[in-house]
Amino acid sequence: MESVICNTVHDSIVLDVHPDEKDQCIKVLSEAMLSISDGSKARYGLEYDMPIGIELKIGNNWLDLHEIQ
Repeated sequence: MESVICNTVHDSIVLDVHPDEKDQCIKVLSEAMLSISDGSKARYGLEYDMPIGIELKIGNNWLDLHEIQ
């Protein structure tokens, strides 16, 4: 992939997404974030029982973001 993680801010992950990879990035990021509890159990034997919700936004800059449903 040509898209890259360019920053993390607190609990946010900022990607520079190549236009041809938008759908793929949304899928990969969603799957990764929503599998945290399963990964925590498999890798570390820890039960992660906090609810996990994600919010995905996209735009040309931080002022022009819109939420992805």
